[in-house]
Amino acid sequence: MYDLHVHIIGHDKRIRDYSPNVDTYILQAEMLGLKALGFVDHYPYRLKNVQKIKEKVEYYKKNADIPVWYGAEIYLPSNTRIPKYFDYSLGHVRAGYNLEEAFKMANQKNIDAIAHPCAYGARCSYARLEQYKNLGICLEISEKGLIYFPQWLYEKAVALGIPLPLGSDAHSPDEMGFPEVVERGLKWTPLEEIPFVEESGWL
Repeated sequence: MYDLHVHIIGHDKRIRDYSPNVDTYILQAEMLGLKALGFVDHYPYRLKNVQKIKEKVEYYKKNADIPVWYGAEIYLPSNTRIPKYFDYSLGHVRAGYNLEEAFKMANQKNIDAIAHPCAYGARCSYARLEQYKNLGICLEISEKGLIYFPQWLYEKAVALGIPLPLGSDAHSPDEMGFPEVVERGLKWTPLEEIPFVEESGWL
């Protein structure tokens, strides 16, 4: 089990330095026995000073006992240009857009995975996903967004071979873990078979 969607920057804007959160996430990942950890934050950043965060993540990318990656969560649709220093990107589909539109927007922006599909107002009507099965775009199995993830979408993604990576969408270390995913008996894509992991040779 791994987690590719944890947020360093939380919603409490009174905090000036979020970098200590990175240490706590790493400890929590060790306690949970995770095989890899992916940090993401909403980009463009809500904070101006993120240099300490980037330095701390870079330290653990070199020194942690598990693979550590740094990604970005981008709201779609968007004109945001994704910086090259991010290892991967998640697309947060805005309210009112459906799955087919989500895949099209993700493909245009070179987004690697659609975060928490159907959650937070994104429409989840039965979609013709066959035409998008070979794009290498993933549909995230999100612990926090699982209530919005219908069984038909899970079954269709499995049938079409659309990758299903794990992400807790944790905004604090105590929100990590996947009890609901395990309870539902869902199967996720092995770490080494996730397209952006495999293609980048990170393992």
